[in-house]
Amino acid sequence: MIRMKIDDRVYVIGGPPRVGKSLFSLALAKKIGGHIVSTDSIRHSIKKVVQDKESDLFIINKHRALSEEAWLKLFAEDTQQAIEDQTRESIAAWPAIRGFITSFHDDNLLHIIEGVALLPELVSELPLNKKHVVYIGNTNPLHIETILRYSQTNPELDWMNAMNYSEERIRAKAVYVQKMSIFFRNEAEKYGFQFVDFSIFESEGDFEKILNSYAAKLIA
Repeated sequence: MIRMKIDDRVYVIGGPPRVGKSLFSLALAKKIGGHIVSTDSIRHSIKKVVQDKESDLFIINKHRALSEEAWLKLFAEDTQQAIEDQTRESIAAWPAIRGFITSFHDDNLLHIIEGVALLPELVSELPLNKKHVVYIGNTNPLHIETILRYSQTNPELDWMNAMNYSEERIRAKAVYVQKMSIFFRNEAEKYGFQFVDFSIFESEGDFEKILNSYAAKLIA
């Protein structure tokens, strides 16, 4: 059997939470017959074995200890600090994520890696096909209403609903998603990666059709 190079077999889907990375990855997986791994799973696994709870790996966990007032302020007003915290956690988790991705030389499968921890600066270090790397975001302020509506209409599928987030919390998180989308857009452009602004969904509406369209472009 002829083995394909790792850069031909790995697809990277990065960006902030709540913008459609998982759905996009599923659409891509159906087209290429690949399997999906979330960086969240890798981060959660390594947290279980790291003893130093002051490590940046646990910086996001500390947000849970904030008062309601402090939490809302962090995500709705001090958004840059929230983004920096997420970036620090991503950098701390990167050695494990990088090791996982580069281990794929042992097989001949197609892999789709998706997650917020896939910072463009870090991904640029890997021997990947840039055409297989895409960052997704939503810079439209109206996305706040989309996130809130999804949480209300799909409570069984929404993790924020499962965590009993109030409407105020969901709106604060949505502000963070919008600002982090801008961060990922700028970083993706800096390192020569594709960025897809899914704010197009707010204007065109056919979510599944657009997902499939962009997935097809990624493998063209």
